[in-house]
Amino acid sequence: MTGTMKKRRMEAAGIALAMALHLFQCVAAEAGADAAAEAWKEELAARSKWWSLQPPKATNPPDVGDKDWAAEPVDRFVLAGLEEGRLKPAPPAEGRVLLRRLSFVLTGLPPDPQWVERFPAEFARDPDTALARLVDALLATPQFGERIARHWMDVVRYTDTYGYEWDIPAKGSWEYRDYLIRAFNDDVGFDQLIREQVAGDLLPRPRINRFAGVNESLIGPMFYHLGEHRHGSSLAFNGIHQEMIDNKIDAFSKTFLAMTVACARCHDHKLDAISQRDYYALAGVFMTPRWMPRSIDAPDQYESEIAELKALRAEIRGRLGELWRKLDLGPGTLRKWLAAHPEALRSEGDGDPARPFRELLKSGRWIDVEARELRASAEAAELEIESDGRTVFAKGPVPEKDVYTLRFRTGAGSVSQLRLEALTHESLGSGGPGRTEHGNCVLSRIR
Repeated sequence: MTGTMKKRRMEAAGIALAMALHLFQCVAAEAGADAAAEAWKEELAARSKWWSLQPPKATNPPDVGDKDWAAEPVDRFVLAGLEEGRLKPAPPAEGRVLLRRLSFVLTGLPPDPQWVERFPAEFARDPDTALARLVDALLATPQFGERIARHWMDVVRYTDTYGYEWDIPAKGSWEYRDYLIRAFNDDVGFDQLIREQVAGDLLPRPRINRFAGVNESLIGPMFYHLGEHRHGSSLAFNGIHQEMIDNKIDAFSKTFLAMTVACARCHDHKLDAISQRDYYALAGVFMTPRWMPRSIDAPDQYESEIAELKALRAEIRGRLGELWRKLDLGPGTLRKWLAAHPEALRSEGDGDPARPFRELLKSGRWIDVEARELRASAEAAELEIESDGRTVFAKGPVPEKDVYTLRFRTGAGSVSQLRLEALTHESLGSGGPGRTEHGNCVLSRIR
């Protein structure tokens, strides 16, 4: 056996050994992944039994020694805890104290002087009725929504700027703040409030506020971007976009799940029943949407104004059509107008914008040409040559762009200028000269 053959066999053996090691590593990795998955299943099954992850269920209040103290069923749970700690309930608060507590809790403000004067006496005569009247009055104030919205904004990390490394103002953030205030003051159900903030742009029947003239449901998803840096497109900054997604997951999970899902970014959660796979599944949801501005106006907010504008536009179109038909658009019209307005021949600005007008007034002879060949680049266009041999009429669907090509003969001599006349016609929108509904036409180039 030659040295070359031995070398090749050794190389082949080395390659086979490397492949075997690679396959062994793959199998070992798969086995490790399977073992980790099985271990997580066992851990998840154990964590799923935690009291915090159990669905609510009806429970009878515990038995207590002082049954007369508990006015409501929930009071018996409180009293049972006190009795277990060998404690006694505090004595009932006076009317003035309750007034102050309720006012600060529900509105964040001291009580109104009028309530300070009359509530203690009302509470002394009939405590239940006086408390009910006071609570209803405080809930009816606009300050109630402002107070409770502040608590909610703390949860969803509301801010007037995007923060991060630059304190950039968050345009329109006040819309979300006012949305929350209106929701709490209007007693919007908590389930509806959650739907609007998780997916308010996808609700089949959005909540329309006729008084404010806005689609309330469309404002809810603003919470996703509150307090985040958006200097241009975050996708253009390596790492920043991922931090934004992590921030969304953190705020979303704490607000709506009462769980710290963001901890599972790098590994299965050490405490909660959340895996790393769960984290990136949620991250995929937040990476998918394309963020863009949306109008929050109510669908019919400007219905009357739009109807009025449409009627006005129709009236203007009709009057313009009448004016077009009355105008003398013969070949000498522009020449006569220039003769009466010599200031139009003076050039201002870049180039020489008055040059076409001066050329038009130069001595020379305009000749009428007879069309020999005519075609349009748009297939649906129909071009017809009128009986005079030089007027072209276009019919058919109106394309966005088209090119008309006309061939003609001028006879001996030289041609220095071309003149195109856009004419009106009763069959055109508003009398023309364009074929659009409003009679406009745009000429990009003639040569």
